[in-house]
Amino acid sequence: MPRNEEKKREWGKEYYAKHKKEIRRKQKEYYEKNKEQRRKYLEAHPEYREQNNARSRKWYEKNKKKCKKYRQAKRMKFPWLSHYHSAKQRCNNPKDKNYKYYGDKGIQMLLTEEHVMILWLRDDAINLNRPSIDRIDSNGDYDFGNCQFIEVGENSRRRNAQRRFVQKRSDHD
Repeated sequence: MPRNEEKKREWGKEYYAKHKKEIRRKQKEYYEKNKEQRRKYLEAHPEYREQNNARSRKWYEKNKKKCKKYRQAKRMKFPWLSHYHSAKQRCNNPKDKNYKYYGDKGIQMLLTEEHVMILWLRDDAINLNRPSIDRIDSNGDYDFGNCQFIEVGENSRRRNAQRRFVQKRSDHD
């Protein structure tokens, strides 16, 4: 590679490092501004989406091992993220199999990724065999004061105990 090209590349990296926030802000602004236009284009040209999906699948098939390594590394570096995304899906996505138990009942996900990370560290979840995010008040939302990380087994025991309690109360009524 010519020396001039290396200098340009170095300069580009330095510039990006200095102006990263501004560049990202402009990208987000552009994305939001053109969101509707992109949606209309994709509706008018469904073949573009199909071609793009085919390209993505082809790339994934070629790079499966790389993708797997990336996911594993991310999971090791940010283990709380999977719990965050699962809880968010249960509350917000009607297509999720557990939505009827969470989102349909009005339970909301009010935690951010940072909140879940703090909970993870506070409850020392890294030392649990199978950590699970638990709502202390099972009728409450996923918010910072109502959540904790506990073992999966303990979480299911609590849930079953609450179900039995509710059944017994309804039997006596």
